[in-house]
Amino acid sequence: MRKASLVFGSTTYAVATVLAVFFGGLAVGNYAFGRTARRVTQPLRVYGLLEIGIGLFAAATPWLFRLTDAAYAWNSEAFHIPAALVSTLLVGLIILPPTVLMGGTLPLVVRATLSADDRITRGVGLVYGLNTLGAAGGCALCGFVLLRTIGVNASIAAAAIVSLAAGMVLIWFGGGSSSLRNTESTVPVVAPVTEAPRAAIVHFLFFLSGFAALGYEVLWTRFLSLLVLSSVESYTLTLTVLLLGMVLGSFLTAVLSPRIRHAGLAFGAAQVATGLAVLAVLLQPWTSWRFWLSLSSGASETAIIGVVLLVPAMLSGMSYPLAIRLVTDRADTACLTVGTMTGLNTLGGIVGSLLVGFAALPWLGMKATLLICTGISVAIGLAAWLFAERTARRSVRVSLAVAALAVWLLLGVARDTRLPEDLLAHGRNLVACREGIGSNLAVIRDGGMLRLEIDQLWQGDEAAVHQRMAAHLPALLHPRPQDVVVVGLGAGLTPSRFLMHDIRRLDCVEIEPELVRLLREDLPSPWLDDPRVRVIMADGRQHLARSSEEYDLISIEVGQIFRTGAAAFYTAESYRIARSRLRPGGLICQFVPMRLLDLPSFRTVIATFCREFPESALWYNTSELLLIGSVDAPLRLRRERFVAIEENAALRNDLDVGYWSTNRPLNRPEVFLAGYLMGRHGLASLSQGASICRDDLPALEYASATTSSLALPTTEQLIDAIDRQVDITELIRKNLGRVTEAMDWVPDADLLADVEAIRAANLGENVASQRLKLASALALQEQMVDAQRELHKAVRDMPEHADANRLLGQSYQRAGRFDAAVTCYRQSLDTRQDQPDVLIELGQLLELTGRRAEAQACFEQALQIDPLLVEEIRRRHVRSGR
Repeated sequence: MRKASLVFGSTTYAVATVLAVFFGGLAVGNYAFGRTARRVTQPLRVYGLLEIGIGLFAAATPWLFRLTDAAYAWNSEAFHIPAALVSTLLVGLIILPPTVLMGGTLPLVVRATLSADDRITRGVGLVYGLNTLGAAGGCALCGFVLLRTIGVNASIAAAAIVSLAAGMVLIWFGGGSSSLRNTESTVPVVAPVTEAPRAAIVHFLFFLSGFAALGYEVLWTRFLSLLVLSSVESYTLTLTVLLLGMVLGSFLTAVLSPRIRHAGLAFGAAQVATGLAVLAVLLQPWTSWRFWLSLSSGASETAIIGVVLLVPAMLSGMSYPLAIRLVTDRADTACLTVGTMTGLNTLGGIVGSLLVGFAALPWLGMKATLLICTGISVAIGLAAWLFAERTARRSVRVSLAVAALAVWLLLGVARDTRLPEDLLAHGRNLVACREGIGSNLAVIRDGGMLRLEIDQLWQGDEAAVHQRMAAHLPALLHPRPQDVVVVGLGAGLTPSRFLMHDIRRLDCVEIEPELVRLLREDLPSPWLDDPRVRVIMADGRQHLARSSEEYDLISIEVGQIFRTGAAAFYTAESYRIARSRLRPGGLICQFVPMRLLDLPSFRTVIATFCREFPESALWYNTSELLLIGSVDAPLRLRRERFVAIEENAALRNDLDVGYWSTNRPLNRPEVFLAGYLMGRHGLASLSQGASICRDDLPALEYASATTSSLALPTTEQLIDAIDRQVDITELIRKNLGRVTEAMDWVPDADLLADVEAIRAANLGENVASQRLKLASALALQEQMVDAQRELHKAVRDMPEHADANRLLGQSYQRAGRFDAAVTCYRQSLDTRQDQPDVLIELGQLLELTGRRAEAQACFEQALQIDPLLVEEIRRRHVRSGR
C-alpha cells in the first residue's frame, strides 16, 4: 500500500482502486484454488510453489513500480488514455498476480491439514487463526519496526525472502500426499447442510457478512480519525488490533467447537452481536470518550482503538469457521467450501468498502451508514437463525430474532448521538459540518472568528498570520510571478493572498472535494470566483509529477507531517518532482513545523530541501518556519518589490497584523525583515552531515508521529517538547545570517538595530509558548509553584510574551503580590492591546488597590473593544461587593 500510494497517489479513489484490486485478486485466488485443491495430491508442495511465486513478485515490485513512470510518459506522448484508466491498468498488472497466488494458499492449507469430518469447525478455526496471526505479526513488525529502520524496499525484500524460504521448506518437506479419513465422532455433530437452497442462503449471508465487515472498516477509519491522529503508527496499530481480534475469535471457536451443537444459531449470534456492539460503541455520547483521551498519548490511542475494534473483530473471527461448518460437514470438500466462501466474503467486502466509502458516507452521513451496516449484520443473524439453523426449536429462534431486532431499534433510536457532529464539536459552537470522501470537515466559531478543522486538526482561521506570509513572502521575493500553484487549500488563506499580487494564474490542488464546497458555502471565500483561479481535484504530488505545466511559484501547504502521506512532500523525490515543474528563476515555498520535529529531523528536512534547491533561505513564521528555495536564482528581496507593501493598499492592510504583537505589524519594514533567519550558507552549516529524507525510508513520518496526539500531553511530553524547541532554536541562533544577505539595498543602522531586537524576540517566542503549555498543565495538576517557575522561564525567554505575562500576573495576584501582577498585566497589554479580559482583570486589581481612575480607564477601554462586556464587568463588581 505504501509503495502504491507513492506511485498512484493518496486520493481516496487511488487507494480504493489499489484495495479493490488487492482484494479482488484474493477472491479470485480463493475461488480458483478452492475448486482445484481437491484434485491436488500434494497440496503442501503446491502451496510452496505459490509462496515462491509470491516471493518472486514481491522481489520484483520495486522494479515494476519504477516502470510506471515510463508507462505514464509513454501514454502522454503516444496514446493520451485517461490517467485514471492507466492507473487502474497498472495497478492490476502489478498487484493482481501475487494477490491471486495469496488467495490460493488458504484452500491448499485446509486441503493438507483437515482429515476428520467431525472437526471441520476446529480445523478451519485453527488454520484461519494461524494464518491471520501471521498477518498480524507481519503488519506489526513492518509498521512498527521495519519501515522506520530499513525502509520500504528493504522491507519488501525481507518479505520476499521469507516467502521464498517458506516455499522451499514446504516443497522439501511437503512431499507426502494428503490423507483424508473419516473418524467416528465422540462429540455432538452439527447436522450437515445438504439442501442446495439452504447452502445458497449461507453463501449469500457470508457475502453480506463481508460487505458489512469492510463497511465497518471504512466506518471505523472515519470514526477513529475523530479521536486518534491519522499516522503510520496509528494505522499500523488499528490493523494489528483488528487482526489480533480475528485471531482470538477463530481460536475461541476452535476451542469451543466440541460444545457447539447449533452452528447456525452460533453464526447468527456472532453476526447480531457484531451489529449491536458496533452500534453501542459508536453511538456513545462524546463525553464518554473524555476518559480515554485523558490518558497519555500512546495509552489513549491503544485504548480507544481497542474499545472500538476488539470485540467486533473477535466476533468476525468466530463467524468464519462457523460459516464453513454450515456449508459442509466433510473434510474432503472443505477446501472447496473454504475457497468459495472466502471468495464470496472477500467479494462482498470489495462491494461494501466501495459503496460505504463512495456512496453511503458522502451522501447519507456517518450515522445513517452506521445504522445500515449494523442493520445488515443483525439481518444476517436473523436470517441465519430462521433459515440456516434447523436443529434448534423454531420458537427459540423466533424469540431471539424479535429480541435482537428490538435491541437494535432501541439502540438506534434511543441514543440521540449525532455522528460526526458531536465529536467534531465536543461542546464547542459547530457552525458547519461536512462528511467528505476521505475526511470529516468542521467550521467552528470561536468568539467572533471562524476556524476550519479537518478530522479535529486545525487548518486555518482569519487570524492565521503565518498562512498569509506563506503567500506574501515568496510572491515578494520573486521579481514577477505569473503562474502559481498551491498544494492544499486549507481554509483558503494562502491561495487567496496570492491573488493580491499581480499574477496571471493560480492553480489550487486539493485532495478532498468536499472542502471546496465547504469553502464556498460555509466560509467567506469569494476569491474562488476569481477568473485566475483553477481548482484541481488531485493528489498534489501526483499532479506535479504527471502535469506538463510550469510555474513561477510552488507553495506546498502541507505542514502536519505526522498525517499519513504528508511526509511524502518532504522527500528528495518529491522535491525533484517540484523542481521539474519550476520555470527558470522559479521559487518553491514550504512550511517547516518546528514543534513536530526533533533536532535530527529538523536538520534532515533542511538538508533534503537544500540538496535540490541550493539557493534557499529560512524565514521565521511562528513555529511554522518557511523554507523558500530556487534552483538558480539568489533569494534577495528587491527594493522595488519591498515598496509594494506600501503602494499596494490591499497588501498593506493584510499585513497590518503581527505574529505576536499588535504593536509590531508586518507592514513595518523592521518587522517584516526580522523574519529572515539565514540563507544558503547558514543552511549549509546548519544541516552539514544530516541524512537525506527519501521515499524509501519514512523516518520523518515516524519522528513527527511521536510528537502528535489528540490526547492530553503528559508533563514529560511537554518537557520533551520544550527541549526540542530549545535545541532547534539554539541551532538557528548559532547560524543566523545577516539581514542584509536578503536585501539588494543597505538599510540604515537604526533599522538594522530594530530588526535584530525583533529577531531575538521571534526566536524566544516558540520556546516561551511551549513553556506556557507546560505551565498550564502543571496548574491543572495544582502544582502551582512549578507552574509559576515555568511562567518565569517563559517571560525570561521572551519578555514581551502576552499570554505568559497575563498568566504570570494571575499567579502573582493569587499570591497577593499585586504590584508585580499589575506590571505583568501592563506588559501583556503593551504587547497585544486587543485583550478585553486582561483589561478587566487589571481594572479589578487597580480598583482593589485604590487606583479607581486607572481602573475606570481599563474598563472603558475593554468596552471599546467589546461593548457586550458590560454585563461581565457588572457581574464582577457585584461579586467583589462594589
